[in-house]
Amino acid sequence: MISALPQTESQRRARARLRQFVDVLYKNKTEPLMQRRGNNLTLFWTLTIVLSWTVAWAVLWPGRAEYNLTWGLLSSDTYLRIRLYSVNAFNTYCIATIVAITIRWVRMTSVAEDGQRKWENMRYPNHWTRWLPQALGLFLIAFLVSTTLNIAVQLWITETRTTEAEAWRMTFEEFMTSIRWRFEYMGPISFRAACLALLVIVLLDARQRLWTDAGRFEQRQRKGHPSSDQMISNAKTWSELSFLDSLAWVAVGVFMMLIITPVMR
Repeated sequence: MISALPQTESQRRARARLRQFVDVLYKNKTEPLMQRRGNNLTLFWTLTIVLSWTVAWAVLWPGRAEYNLTWGLLSSDTYLRIRLYSVNAFNTYCIATIVAITIRWVRMTSVAEDGQRKWENMRYPNHWTRWLPQALGLFLIAFLVSTTLNIAVQLWITETRTTEAEAWRMTFEEFMTSIRWRFEYMGPISFRAACLALLVIVLLDARQRLWTDAGRFEQRQRKGHPSSDQMISNAKTWSELSFLDSLAWVAVGVFMMLIITPVMR
């Protein structure tokens, strides 16, 4: 066997480094817990911000005016607007974010045959040829799931308001025209939802890389091993994160969504 052959000093050092690398990545029971906690916190705050903004929009004058203009009304019930806007926001923004976080979690916890994770960090990428297909695939899946769910809900609402005789009289061309109209209406909204989901994933990747490098730096420091400049910088950034930094990231996300929303309105 290969393990029975005599080893040189360089081979022993390489084996020791490889074992240390594997211990940090795969035998650290704290890392999966930290990943799960980060996913839960991110999902909670994303859903809270989205639904809070939705309720505020439904109550305030812009949302009331938009609803009345859409349905040709002079006045509408506030609680009805809150219910309808909240359901649409959950089916669009929240579902897209849940799908994106789930895909990231599944690929983060799965290991390929070469021993590497199947997920490429999109905040600290190795090369654009590795993270770009992943980002496009994630965006497309979130967009399609959100759009399909919204179209299905709209079709269900239409069916509940349509008599059986009217439903049977609808031709295939009319049905496809109805689907196309709903896709053209819901597509831009789902596009914004997919953009939000992608922003959330980038923030999760940034948090994961900073926390992992901080843990590795502390472990190497205890053992007296040198660390790279990038690892030291990431560990320092992680230790200095504050509530103001979180607010700054939120402001960046809000600014980007304010740019995307008018374009896809």
